[in-house]
Amino acid sequence: MDQKKVIKIAITEDHKIVRKAIATFINGFGGFDILLNSVNGQDLIQQLGRMNELPDICVLDINMPKMNGFETLDALRQKFPDIKVLILSMYENEQTIIKAFSKGARGYLLKDSEPLDLKQALISVYEGDLYHPDLKLSRFHARLKGRHEPSLPRISEKEMEFLPYCCTELSLKEIAKEMGVALRTVQGYRDSLFDKLGMNTRAGLVIYAITTGLVPMRY
Repeated sequence: MDQKKVIKIAITEDHKIVRKAIATFINGFGGFDILLNSVNGQDLIQQLGRMNELPDICVLDINMPKMNGFETLDALRQKFPDIKVLILSMYENEQTIIKAFSKGARGYLLKDSEPLDLKQALISVYEGDLYHPDLKLSRFHARLKGRHEPSLPRISEKEMEFLPYCCTELSLKEIAKEMGVALRTVQGYRDSLFDKLGMNTRAGLVIYAITTGLVPMRY
């Protein structure tokens, strides 16, 4: 990151004490400027509409009244597509994470993460990367960062067919039905991709598919 560049931030979180804590951490990092705080997605969109200077990144909660995080992602993509979104949530189930990335989030972090993880997530999102903790240890992430890693193994035709389904909210059982194969077969595609890419979660596969352009984000 350019040390002279100040990254402009918006925080959207309905709990006041959490919102203030996030702001305190970000202000303490240095190199960031919090342009606005909002209590829900509706408040965020209204404030953005009155601003001359827009934030680079919105730190966004999911569970909020009036307009939740997913609805806010949709609104941002329509009205302010240049604003990148980092989800900061207590939800750690894979379906929620997959839905967030498929709707255009650039990063996903749990609220019980360390403050330095928040800083790294903000920098990664600002620099154009996707961020999720599971991605950091994968061979694919090392390849993205330009480290000297062996070439990734070839992904089979069936695994390529599986990836778009993997990026939906369908369960593996539902994916198997859509593909016309047994559940065990779909689990085999998933496990093979885990092994080839050095990942161990479906969310990691989603990030891989989106980052490589194999599966487009559904804005």
